[in-house]
Amino acid sequence: MTSFYRRALDTFWSPSVWLPPNTTWADISPESSTEIRHADHRDLWYPLPLALVLLLIRYLFEKYWFAPVGLSLGIKNSRPKKAPPNPVLEKAYNQSKKWEQKQIQGLAKQLDQTERQIERWLRLRKGQNKPSTLTKFCENAWRCVYYIFSFSYGIIILWDKAWLWDINECW
Repeated sequence: MTSFYRRALDTFWSPSVWLPPNTTWADISPESSTEIRHADHRDLWYPLPLALVLLLIRYLFEKYWFAPVGLSLGIKNSRPKKAPPNPVLEKAYNQSKKWEQKQIQGLAKQLDQTERQIERWLRLRKGQNKPSTLTKFCENAWRCVYYIFSFSYGIIILWDKAWLWDINECW
């Protein structure tokens, strides 16, 4: 089993598959003595803490800045009415989100309810999954702040680079 595993790994990581001719993995390793710095697998750990920091910042912004601003603008955090619990309708709802008139009629007969009651339950149940207007406001405010920050950061980093101003400098 281990020989099969080793052979599969060797085939997958074969230099002829991944690298240009006359190049080996040792040539591009981070410890190689070339003046060019190649990618290092250890660099892949940087995005994980950065992602956690961004999640924390997003949580703090939404809780202490976006939500209070949204509430002060009159945006309501109201949730739609909940559909009364009904296991038969819930099972049918989870099987398909769009129902035909025949299905509604069959469920109405099965549950001894009117078609109108079944349709109302469906509308209420469908509304339960929708986020509130305040939640949508907070998500869009975060996107706006994030994209403005990312764009500004990119401009600041690239401002003194020649290829920002002259496209002929790009490769």
